[in-house]
Amino acid sequence: MITGDYAKLLFEIGVSGDGTDEDVVERMWVIVRETLNGRYLGVLDNKPDSIAENDRLWLGVEVPFGPEHVIDAQMGDVESAILAAKEPLRRWSP
Repeated sequence: MITGDYAKLLFEIGVSGDGTDEDVVERMWVIVRETLNGRYLGVLDNKPDSIAENDRLWLGVEVPFGPEHVIDAQMGDVESAILAAKEPLRRWSP
């Protein structure tokens, strides 16, 4: 994968409400921003369905991932390359 390509990843999201906690798995697209020693930094290109808008996991937030996390991939286009070059809503910090 190269900058601007799309990778579909699985995200396990902890959801709580009504006194219960559960994990929800969502499949979301990420646009590759950088390749670093076989690993990637991408920017989330989806809004999660199971949680409210936030600054940790939302459209435009940077996320790290490896090839083992990719369940699907698509070649990017001019639009995705432009989005990959933009400053993310929030940079990844471990």
